[in-house]
Amino acid sequence: MSRLRSKQIEDFNSSVTWSSATNIEIPNTKDIQNNFIPEDNLIIEKFINQTIASDSGNWTVITTKDVHGLSSTNITLFINGLKIDDAAVSVADNGSNTSQITFKQIAYDIDTADIFEVHYIKDHQIS
Repeated sequence: MSRLRSKQIEDFNSSVTWSSATNIEIPNTKDIQNNFIPEDNLIIEKFINQTIASDSGNWTVITTKDVHGLSSTNITLFINGLKIDDAAVSVADNGSNTSQITFKQIAYDIDTADIFEVHYIKDHQIS
């Protein structure tokens, strides 16, 4: 049975030498489970008609769900479709299963003509 599965996998990915593949090349199922993020835990919140003095200092947004691990690495900011690298500087628990994200100062103010999106991983359990 395992030979059949390896052959099927080999048909997908011929770049791995399957007879000598390591656990780095073929992760076990627990590693996949611990690092896989189900799609329903990826959240996009869109904000429109906002006026934010984002060019004069840090600014905050409160999300509708908790950010996973309260980690800023789980957050991406887009303004008018443009990704702003490393924009989130901190995340705090805001109570009621919400988070407060503090973003860094950016080069311009957000006004009512702008659309900004906060993409993040919501808090979830791995069972």
